[in-house]
Formats: sequence, C-alpha cells, structure tokens
Amino acid sequence: MSQTIPSNVRFVMRMERAFRNWIPILLSLFVLFNALPIIAPIAMKTGLTPVGNVIYSVYGGLLSHQYANRSFFLFGEKLMYTPDDLPFDLQDEFLPDTDALEAFRGSTEFGWKLAWSDRLVAMYGSMLLTFIAFAKFRWKHFPLWLGVLLALPLIIDGATHMHSDSASVISGYRYDNAWLASLTGDAFSPSFYIGDALGSFNSTMRLISGILLGIGFFGWAMPITDRYFHRNADTLAQKLDNWRNRQEK
Repeated sequence: MSQTIPSNVRFVMRMERAFRNWIPILLSLFVLFNALPIIAPIAMKTGLTPVGNVIYSVYGGLLSHQYANRSFFLFGEKLMYTPDDLPFDLQDEFLPDTDALEAFRGSTEFGWKLAWSDRLVAMYGSMLLTFIAFAKFRWKHFPLWLGVLLALPLIIDGATHMHSDSASVISGYRYDNAWLASLTGDAFSPSFYIGDALGSFNSTMRLISGILLGIGFFGWAMPITDRYFHRNADTLAQKLDNWRNRQEK
C-alpha cells in the first residue's frame, strides 16, 4: 500500500509527523548546539585539532567574540584568566587587543577555552533548561512584558560593555568599575570591581543577565512555537484526510 502513495503525499506525511514531534527533534539539535562549544576544547586536548578549530571558527564567526579573558577554559590551571595571566601583552587598543584575545584558543599549559563566551554559556544554557522545562510542563502563555523585563539586564550590561570596550577592553568604566566602587563605598575587594574574572562584578553580571534573557526569551517563545507547529500539523493532517477521502471515492 505504501508503494502506491505518491512521493509528494509521503513528504506531507513526514512533515506532519515532524511538526507533531517538533520538541524532541529541535531539543536534540539544541543539545548538540550547546555541546559543541564544550567539545571544542575536548577535541584540542585529545589531539583532534582540526575538529576543535572548525568549531571555534564557526561559533566565533557566527555567535561569539571568544575573548580569552571572558571565556571559560578546560584542562588548565584556572577556569578563567585575567589579561595579565595570558601569554601575550595587550596594547590597550581595541582592535589589536580583541584580535589577540580572540586568536588565543589555549595551550597545553593554559588549557583550551570554550567556543563561546561566559555570557553565552549562561544564556544558551538557560535557554536549553527552559526548553526542557517547557517539554515537561507545556505552559500556554508567557507574558511578553516579562520576557522584555528579563532581557533588560543583558541589554544594559551589553550596551555599556560595548561602549566601554570601544576604546579598550582592559580599561574604561566597565573594566575598573570605579563608579561602582564609589557607589558601594569600596565595600568589596578590588578583584570584584576590576576586570572580568570569575567572581568579579562584570563576570557576575554577564552570567546573571545571560540566564535571565535565556529564560525570558525561550519562556515567551516556546508556547508560540508550539502553537505554530501544531497549527501547521493540523493543516497537513486535514490535507491528508482529504487525499484519503478522494482515494476511497
């Protein structure tokens, strides 16, 4: 019987099944998307250098700046490094410094960085967890205003970082955060205010803002996406029913 079904009808059948099962399909792809930046340093460590370099190039070209001072490292002495830790000198100029920080992927001594920045680890990681939560709980609505509210910290943090970094990534008001030290009366240690290392204000804000945006965006987008796929699946199912009725007649 299946051999008598035209190829275009079989295609519609496959698409209808795919639309019905969009969550496991896209979730599997999104897990892979989140895994590849971690696979890159593993590949470098295990001698699969071409594989690691391809992942770095693709993710660096499409998604993330991959600054070595704002990335997590695996297989090294530290999870994150300051500019002073890294094996090259920076010039306090935007383009030369960002080129150097992006180019350094790691070494046997330092380990190898993930293929995206600490902010994107938090952002896409929280998107993945939100996706998994939606697969289980299937909420019907997530207010747009709440999604926007959760995105605001990243918009503010990212915009001020971009403005400060435009002169230099190792100086400026978002590097030393003197404004915050003054505002808080130097209540915290200098390492909290200065730089981008794990535990600093900058790193903490990148992680928190990434997590909040991921929850806000996917929390809002998932029910909309679910309705879209099921509406189209119903449309295709109706077309298939019409075709079957014609065959019976």
